[in-house]
Amino acid sequence: MPCNDVTEVLRLILDKEDRVIEYGLHKKTCGGSVGDPSLLGFWARGRLSTEIMDASPEDFLQKYPTDDIIQEFLRLKHFFALQNGLKVLFGLESGSLQASCIVDKIVYTSEGIEFTAQVKVRVLTRQIKACGSCMSCGTKNILLARKLQSSSLL
Repeated sequence: MPCNDVTEVLRLILDKEDRVIEYGLHKKTCGGSVGDPSLLGFWARGRLSTEIMDASPEDFLQKYPTDDIIQEFLRLKHFFALQNGLKVLFGLESGSLQASCIVDKIVYTSEGIEFTAQVKVRVLTRQIKACGSCMSCGTKNILLARKLQSSSLL
């Protein structure tokens, strides 16, 4: 039976210069993931946090295109989860219970930072719809989100 809770856990590890060493996005309830848990590792690893926070979804999708609408949705979910997590970590957005990204844990070490947060996927879905990458004001993404929700892929 599919799980109703679509909250995911974002785990980020940054080095001393705030570069992403690794990240993972897993379902909160079971620890599983939809697709690759570090789907954008090829893009995020070694990248400065500020570069990730400042990136636009349109530029990202243009540089890394896909014809698969589900793959595009998953990439955008990871893209916005990374951005929101980093913005919360660096105090640019709230990590409160009402936010899209809720802080669980921040550990500072001599090597860098380990950050864990809960990500509300339903809130991210609104960001994905608004990104406009399909050039039709999110219509394609709205249909995809509905399709994914009905098939419990989220």
